[in-house]
Amino acid sequence: MKTTFADRQDIRSEYRGLEGQVNAETLAAILARLSDDPPHLIGHDAAELVSIGARVNRYGALDCNYGSTPRRDKTADKLILRARAIAAMYGLTIRTDGDCRGYILRLAGEGLPSNNLGGGYGLG
Repeated sequence: MKTTFADRQDIRSEYRGLEGQVNAETLAAILARLSDDPPHLIGHDAAELVSIGARVNRYGALDCNYGSTPRRDKTADKLILRARAIAAMYGLTIRTDGDCRGYILRLAGEGLPSNNLGGGYGLG
């Protein structure tokens, strides 16, 4: 049985609640346009970027609510360096924003769509 466009849209709308997974899948599709790497590597990089973004966002919320700790700051800095290294492989850069109400890590680059009000592609 062949599905119509409307059927596919209904199926997709059911998965909107799975923000992290949809975000990683969407990011993988975006990165695939920028690279000739094998799809499994692009998918891994996208999942890692989303995971790093989620962790940095969580650390930012903890910093806002309870204050910063040296250990958490050091871990966040290492994560941001890792995200920058992955983004550089695709010709993108990472912008950071300390405001924990939105995305703290954002991919920036030419031709990259925006998924938030702050510009860039928010990770997390």
